[in-house]
Amino acid sequence: MTDFLSFWDYLMTIEKIYWLVAIPSTLLLLIQLVITFIAGDLDSGGDISHDTADPGDQGFHIFTYKNVLGFFTIFSWTGLGFLKLGLGTFFSVISSILAGTIMMLLMAWIFLKISKMNVSGTMIIQNAIDKTAEVYLTVPEGRKGKGKVLISIQGSVHELDAITDDLKPIPTGAMVLVMEVIADETLVVTKINS
Repeated sequence: MTDFLSFWDYLMTIEKIYWLVAIPSTLLLLIQLVITFIAGDLDSGGDISHDTADPGDQGFHIFTYKNVLGFFTIFSWTGLGFLKLGLGTFFSVISSILAGTIMMLLMAWIFLKISKMNVSGTMIIQNAIDKTAEVYLTVPEGRKGKGKVLISIQGSVHELDAITDDLKPIPTGAMVLVMEVIADETLVVTKINS
């Protein structure tokens, strides 16, 4: 304990400030990382920014709990490192503020990119219009019954019901163009002449 007190008394005021910021911010950041990896992202409501935007908004948020922790952690350790190199108090403070700010912006940008990767698995059937599909089960002529088509919508292949206004049935394996979608999520298709 006397070694710590002699070490602490030996430090300049700015070094004491950096250490008082570095230890708790690093510890909290490590705890946050462990919680994130174990239990998932618990920062959903943890924005310090009291933005009144839509809660589903996944915009660019700089002042979140994680970003502020990242700022103080990088700020303090950068400052201590520059002081250890003997670069002076002024340079150390300016550089550590700059490094912390860059870290905050970088983390905000990373979380923005990650949030944009979060895609809903819900298929929007209207995205099928004007796309081509392959007939899986023959589509009877003149809307006299339903056939089936295989179509790629939003990056995945779906098997959907289809009808046609064509005067001849559309056989299995034929390529069709989706003209419209009717109420019960049935595609109205027409054969593509090849």
